[in-house]
Amino acid sequence: MIEDASAPAEAYDPVELYDAVHRLHPERTGGDVDGRLVHLAWPTADGLRVVEVWDSREQYDRHGREDVGPLAAGVLAGRPWPTVVVTRLDVRGLVVPAGGVVVPAGGAARCGGPPFS
Repeated sequence: MIEDASAPAEAYDPVELYDAVHRLHPERTGGDVDGRLVHLAWPTADGLRVVEVWDSREQYDRHGREDVGPLAAGVLAGRPWPTVVVTRLDVRGLVVPAGGVVVPAGGAARCGGPPFS
């Protein structure tokens, strides 16, 4: 999946939220997240784009529920959540040589971004 985040004026800036959660994330997870193969994030003109590849949708959902969601809620401290648009993609193949990741064409991996709500 690909996630695009943008925010109304009163909401927390998506890039600042991402940076804060990204700093706290290793303390909560030990830096290892079951099922996540790849994580990329970059600012866009109106927010942030995150692309992740996961072994399964269930692992992606669990990570959002148990790790990213609570971290983001703590950072937001009651402020409005950014608007998040998630697009699910079926990955046909993936190779990350330095990371030892190879998913053959038609493999079971999914691509996605961490949920912010």
